[in-house]
Amino acid sequence: MNLQKHLERQRAWSSKTFGPGARPVGICDHIRKELLEIEAEPEDLSEWMDVVILGFDGAWRSGHSIEAICDALQAKQIKNEGRTWPDWRTQPVDKAIEHVKVSGKCPDCGAYEVDAYTPRTVYSCGSSDYDQRPGTFTKGKGCA
Repeated sequence: MNLQKHLERQRAWSSKTFGPGARPVGICDHIRKELLEIEAEPEDLSEWMDVVILGFDGAWRSGHSIEAICDALQAKQIKNEGRTWPDWRTQPVDKAIEHVKVSGKCPDCGAYEVDAYTPRTVYSCGSSDYDQRPGTFTKGKGCA
């Protein structure tokens, strides 16, 4: 399956069926309803796909291009793979397993991390790295 072609098809259908506009509150409301259905029947694959489709719908309706959505999906997977995670065997099965939080400061000058929607951690000094992994640090112009 070609994800870009699928998203183009889904966007065209959704626009025709549900109209234009961002609709974030409506989409979030729908996702919450789908999550309740998943909790009731977690083996129902179609309910899981409803959440995926709604997520994609919300992304393009928020102004992101199909290419940006595909790139962000790949970047987020790379970012998650690069994070440190606790041993799943030590975690409760009914709670989220969250990654170990990094310090959030530039390792060179101590500037704070700023929010960026990329696989890179970006600091207010302009420096960046991939979740502080060795060999990925790029010093920014504002790094003292």
